[in-house]
Amino acid sequence: MSETGKDNSRCLGKYKIKTPEELQERIDSYFKACDTNRTDKLLGDGANAIVSEVPDPIPYTLTDLALHIGLRGGRQSILNYQERDGFDEIIEEAKLKILSQWERRLARVGNNSGAQFYVTNNAKGYIDQKNVNVGGQPGNPIEVKVETNLSEEQLAQIEAIYNSGKET
Repeated sequence: MSETGKDNSRCLGKYKIKTPEELQERIDSYFKACDTNRTDKLLGDGANAIVSEVPDPIPYTLTDLALHIGLRGGRQSILNYQERDGFDEIIEEAKLKILSQWERRLARVGNNSGAQFYVTNNAKGYIDQKNVNVGGQPGNPIEVKVETNLSEEQLAQIEAIYNSGKET
């Protein structure tokens, strides 16, 4: 048993990446490959069109990271490394970098469904509120009371504004 209380004796032979330094090098290589990816693109029209290589960064994912660093078990292989001393912080930092990129995508204007799906399903603490089941039955809604610091008069004003918008 190690200093942190994790039992590493059972996993000495099953991991391909033997040291935290090796893991960090492979992860750094993955992020660099994604960030520096380039694609040929046709620029211009007609006879003046030319093919030019342009930056085309690849979005980060845990699955791609696993494949890049040689772990054929996908996301779960990456997560298994978190059980090892010295590897846990490296994996956590990589996961945060991936999550950060997807969160930035959520902040952009446009179709964000894919980014929302990724964040909802890959980040602790994020919940897609429309998928929360609070135990109601179809046709039998649950009454929810919300306590506020608003006066009855303020609540009546808010309700009047809300109802006036429904009539248009």
